[in-house]
Amino acid sequence: MVTESLDKVFKNFVVTTSVKITDDLREKAQSIATYFDIDYLERKKLTIKEILKLYENVLVVYKDNIIFIDNDNNKLFFHLDTAMIRIKNNNEPLIEIISEKEQSILDLTMGLARDSIVLSYYGHNVTSLEENEIIYFLVKDGLENFSSGINEIDKALRKIKVYNINNLTFLKECEDNSYDVVYADPMFDIKIKESTNLSTLEKLASQDRISEELFAEMTRVARKKVIIKAHNLDPVFDKFNLIKYKRAGAKFSFGILEL
Repeated sequence: MVTESLDKVFKNFVVTTSVKITDDLREKAQSIATYFDIDYLERKKLTIKEILKLYENVLVVYKDNIIFIDNDNNKLFFHLDTAMIRIKNNNEPLIEIISEKEQSILDLTMGLARDSIVLSYYGHNVTSLEENEIIYFLVKDGLENFSSGINEIDKALRKIKVYNINNLTFLKECEDNSYDVVYADPMFDIKIKESTNLSTLEKLASQDRISEELFAEMTRVARKKVIIKAHNLDPVFDKFNLIKYKRAGAKFSFGILEL
């Protein structure tokens, strides 16, 4: 354990706990610090503001969640958010597009795993990839431990397979026709102003777009469909001759390639 003081020199990243601490919480925080090979900071009575004077970023371990906070006080943590809304609405375009049941789906852009959660809830077998180690860690922990209070949703979380890897690297290791559907939802070039609580995710997540090489690998690995979610004005639809699935009023569409 490395205990810090307020005169500690600046560091980039540290792990601490909530002010109210237990032995189990301390042990979990210390194991996370070891995982990332960074310092563990005994919280004591330090405020997050005081910690962020010493470090650019802090990972705070609570009893039921882990929260990443950057020096602009932006927060990132696992939560169901729109995935829960989409499940309750029972009107999910991705499910309509995929159409068949119990498909094997490769999600190349996990992020907060909202798409993966919805797909898993509807019975699909989802493998999800995330290149950023912090996002991967937070979401993996959430998928394994988060309790929604709804058994069917919790089961959907637990059965998603996740990997911390670059998506192109993963695809190149796959055999031809390895998954029924290969799906990607890259960061939009054109921002949607209504989107909230995404600033930290956008800073951490890969900004890579769908390159010709990546698209070629997607089509090789997919058995039935390639699906790309993008802003309505994104050139990706024309670039790869995708069939555009657009809902009235939505600022994004799904591009579909039937194989």
